[in-house]
Amino acid sequence: MHILAFDTAMAACSVAALSVDDGSVRVLGHHIEARPRGHAEVLNGVIDKVMSDAGLSFDQLQRIAVTIGPGTFTGVRVGVAAARGMALALALPCVGVTTLEALAFGAADYLNSDLNIGVASDARRGEVYAQGFSSGLEPLSKPAALSPERAIELFVSLDCTVIGTGAEILAAADGHSKLRVEARAPQQPDALNVARIAAIRALTDMPPEPLYLRAPDAKLPAVKV
Repeated sequence: MHILAFDTAMAACSVAALSVDDGSVRVLGHHIEARPRGHAEVLNGVIDKVMSDAGLSFDQLQRIAVTIGPGTFTGVRVGVAAARGMALALALPCVGVTTLEALAFGAADYLNSDLNIGVASDARRGEVYAQGFSSGLEPLSKPAALSPERAIELFVSLDCTVIGTGAEILAAADGHSKLRVEARAPQQPDALNVARIAAIRALTDMPPEPLYLRAPDAKLPAVKV
């Protein structure tokens, strides 16, 4: 099975092509770059490059995967729309993976295998996107936008080691050194991990939907009457 996955939900743009055969996973092509904005302008070009590096044509794909959020509203929309459009055109199943899942999956390579993982991503407005995962990467809580204090309570109660762009925010707010923080783990989702998750996820007939945990930062101007 050949899987194409991409992520544009946060401050990076990444694309990966994987081959999965009887549990054996082989990376055929992979690209990740820092990109806080402008994902729409580069995504198609990066996809073409990764497909070329992988030696694949689009009719050789069996599955599309994409991050669905939480993240920036524009970035999430860019990725989900591209994935759904590609899956529809190619008549392929499309798998949605949250950014928090992808970060936890990547962090597992940097942590002891028996540690629970707390993912905290900077959500701005004094909040973090937070979710706890077991050492086996099973969810221990639901994804949520939380204040630093609430996130600290969650991760301490779940005995998590915290990773992500929000980890330093929580560490600064933690006055009693209750948190364990792992600074080496990747802070942005990577399509490589999105593809690895998609390879083992059960398929559904429903296309992926964006995961928004709060209202957008931008507001429409008020209408004067």
